[in-house]
Amino acid sequence: MTTLEDHIKNSTSFTGNLREQLIEYCNRILDGRIIACTKHKWACQRFLNDLSKENTKEFPYVFSENEGQRAINWLQEFKHSKGELAGTKIKAHIFIKFVLGNVYGWINVNTGYRRFEKMYEQVGRKNAKSQTLASMATYELAPYGVLGSEVYCLAPVSKQAKAVFNEACNMIRGHRILRRKYKIRESTHEILHRKSNSTMTLFTKEDLKKGDSYNPQLAVIDEYHLFDTSEAVDTMESGMGARYNPLIAIITTAGRKVFCPCKEEYDYCSKVINPYITVNDDKYFIVICEVEEKEDPFDLLNLIKANPVVSTYETGLNKLKEKLKTAIERADKRLEYFTKQCNKWVNQKAKNAYMNMEKWSKCEAEKIPDLKGITCVVGLDKSDKIDLTSLTFEFDLGNDMVLVLNHCFIPEDTLEDKMKTDKVPYDLWIEQGYITKIPGAKIKDEYIIEHVLEEKKKLGFVLDSVAYDPWHCSDVAESFENEGILTIEIPQTYASLSEPTKDFRAKVYDGEVIHDGNPVLNYCMSNAVEDKDRKENIKLWKEKQGNERIDAAVSTVISHVRMMAILENSDKDILYSPDN
Repeated sequence: MTTLEDHIKNSTSFTGNLREQLIEYCNRILDGRIIACTKHKWACQRFLNDLSKENTKEFPYVFSENEGQRAINWLQEFKHSKGELAGTKIKAHIFIKFVLGNVYGWINVNTGYRRFEKMYEQVGRKNAKSQTLASMATYELAPYGVLGSEVYCLAPVSKQAKAVFNEACNMIRGHRILRRKYKIRESTHEILHRKSNSTMTLFTKEDLKKGDSYNPQLAVIDEYHLFDTSEAVDTMESGMGARYNPLIAIITTAGRKVFCPCKEEYDYCSKVINPYITVNDDKYFIVICEVEEKEDPFDLLNLIKANPVVSTYETGLNKLKEKLKTAIERADKRLEYFTKQCNKWVNQKAKNAYMNMEKWSKCEAEKIPDLKGITCVVGLDKSDKIDLTSLTFEFDLGNDMVLVLNHCFIPEDTLEDKMKTDKVPYDLWIEQGYITKIPGAKIKDEYIIEHVLEEKKKLGFVLDSVAYDPWHCSDVAESFENEGILTIEIPQTYASLSEPTKDFRAKVYDGEVIHDGNPVLNYCMSNAVEDKDRKENIKLWKEKQGNERIDAAVSTVISHVRMMAILENSDKDILYSPDN
């Protein structure tokens, strides 16, 4: 087993030319001498595979050491602007050499242009992301050799966008020759290279709404996980049509919203570099460093997998250890630790979240048990036009276990607008069968009733009752009663909902709930926050700002109001076991 000391030594000692260094780096990653995650290993294996087939009919690319080294040399022209190394010359870490060497070293033999038109780098915080981006931005302004180059540095908010811009300014100011060749305009957040008539400009997502035309040579997308839509990438890609050798560079950490364009990009990139999946995208450079799903995030040897740079020098390693220690001792710091240090995607609200989504995800069952003859309560949360209408089917499996399944409805006329405002893939969830699209602009009761009756017939469960939120539900409740089904009105008050809301969560945390991984229910559960009264009674709520939906979580609590009464009178027969 590789020790921490071995990892540091093997990450910092390389000789030979760039090709030789990168080959040795990849071999050390793959044979375990450098501790790395699976996706980092995939990126290294991809590089070695590409070298073995370069300049062939099927693979018209060659690795140019000169071009790759040139970009690295440019970075090393500058001095560190922060920390204990401030004022000293930058010496590129082997991981940074791997990134820049790939992005700038691979050349299309037919065109002479670079191979990669897009890059995605996801690593933990403080792994030289801003320094790397600033180097790339200033390189594309002049040394790369494109006259009239336009470089855009984009981030969701001005403060984040300024991180790269300010780093670029500091690097230029610290160079005694280059500071005379570039002009910095702080008031307009621009850096100009006079001789080539090239400009670097800072942008936020608000600037994109102005509708200006863009013609980027390089578009830097920093902390993409904070963007609500893919507008930044889409706008830059559409503006690159007139450029012959453009590049989009996305560098980010993981985030706490899994329904976002960055997570979609991460999922796609994971498939591209996966050697066991055939998704070919030869023009996309990808490297991902993370603590993996089933690994202990509080093990330092796992943590360094997400931190290929900061884990290899004393000050950075000590900072990682401090972050790890704090996360162990303070639960309120773990969300930040998981996303920023471990680089793990976490589907969790930062404040007042109702459900711990890690514990919720552990309740997902590989197989749903046979439900024939099992008692079921249906919870109904009905909307008129705006929200989802949700049905939760909660089953008493015995042995204090319950199963929850969910199905939602959405009006067809509002679907397109809802996808734009809510920024989630309703169309995909419809295709997967988790949501029913209802013709027209309103929810029609007959679709709800028909679905419940069809599920009852298909699964063979015993329908105890339909519990419902009285808002908008008087007609559909009457229709259920006409079918001979017991209906129970559940007032949406603290008195009615507090205990069931707390009890359902407690059952999740105790492993007494199973579900099928329904993405709509997962989405709603992750959005739900606690709303407390002065007596510490709770019910579910959603944040006032934003368009996140909680309807499936609400219908689940509604069903659980009735299910609690059933469980209290249960004979405790063991009908379910995870081993069955």
